[in-house]
Amino acid sequence: MDIRHLTAFVTAAKSLSITEAAKRLYISQSSLSKQISELEQTIGVKLFIRHYRSLELTAAGKYLLKEGDSLIQKANEILNNTRQVQLGMRGILKIGCFTSQLPFMPDVLKKFYTLYPQIKLDIQIYPLKTIEELLMRNELDFGFITKLGQQLEYRQFCSQLVYRLPLAFVLPVNHPLAAESAITPSVLAKESFMVLSQEEPQDGVNWLIQLCQRHGFTPQIAFKSNHFESILWQVGAGMGVSFTAKHPKISIPETVSVVDILDEDAFRNTLVIWKNTNSNPAIPLFLKVLTSIACIS
Repeated sequence: MDIRHLTAFVTAAKSLSITEAAKRLYISQSSLSKQISELEQTIGVKLFIRHYRSLELTAAGKYLLKEGDSLIQKANEILNNTRQVQLGMRGILKIGCFTSQLPFMPDVLKKFYTLYPQIKLDIQIYPLKTIEELLMRNELDFGFITKLGQQLEYRQFCSQLVYRLPLAFVLPVNHPLAAESAITPSVLAKESFMVLSQEEPQDGVNWLIQLCQRHGFTPQIAFKSNHFESILWQVGAGMGVSFTAKHPKISIPETVSVVDILDEDAFRNTLVIWKNTNSNPAIPLFLKVLTSIACIS
C-alpha cells in the first residue's frame, strides 16, 4: 500500500470533502480522487459513499481512518528517525575507558546528552589491550587511554590529546616529606615504590624507572597491582610510596599525602582513540563536544 494513497484518504476522510482535502495536500481534485480510487482497488473495499457535494465514510472507511492515521504518524516518525541516524543524532555510541578517574567526563557526557538525547551512550571500564581489541573489531567507537610524560604517539588508531594532569608522589601522611608542596624524585631514592602493573594503560613502571634514573637512582619496585585503590591502602599503611595524577576530583584517602613532583616530564596525558574506518556518524558529534569541554590542563 502506497503511503501517499493512505495520506490522501486520511486527509479526505477527516474533511469529508475532496475539494478541501485537495487544497490541504496541494494537489488537484482529480489527482486526489484517482489516488483514493487506486487505494480502494488495491485493498478491495469501498471507503466512501460519494454524495454530490460531500463524502460519507463506509464502515471500512471509518476503520481505516482510525488505523491509517496512526500508521501515517508512525511512518513519519520512522522516516524522521532514519534521517537522524544518518546525521548521527540517533543510535548508540560505545566508549571504553581505562579508569573511572576522568575528571572531564561528567561534563562531556552531560553536554552530549543535552544535545543528542536520542543517542545512547554505553560506557565500560576495560584494560588497554581490551580497548584496542574492541576498537579493531568495531565493538567500541572510542577508547580513553593515558600516556605519561612525552609519550603522545599512538600509531595504531586515530588519537587526540584531550586532557593533561600533573603527576604527584603519594606518601603516607606521617612521612617526613608529606607536608612539602613539591619534591624532587632523588629524595625518595631509598623508598619502596608501589606501582600499577606494566600491562595497565599508564605503563607506570617504565615511566617511573626513567624518571628516577634521570635523578640518579633506580627505584625499588616493591609491589605491583592492577588496582590503584589497593596501592593507596598500602601507602597509607606506611608500606611504601607511589604516584598519581593530581586533580581535585580524584579521590585520595586521608591516610596519604599528595606532593608535587619537580620534573618537567611529570604529567599524565589522556588521549581519545578511535578507528579511522569506523563509519558511526555520531563519532564527529562526540569529538566536537569533547573538544569543547576537555582541555589541556
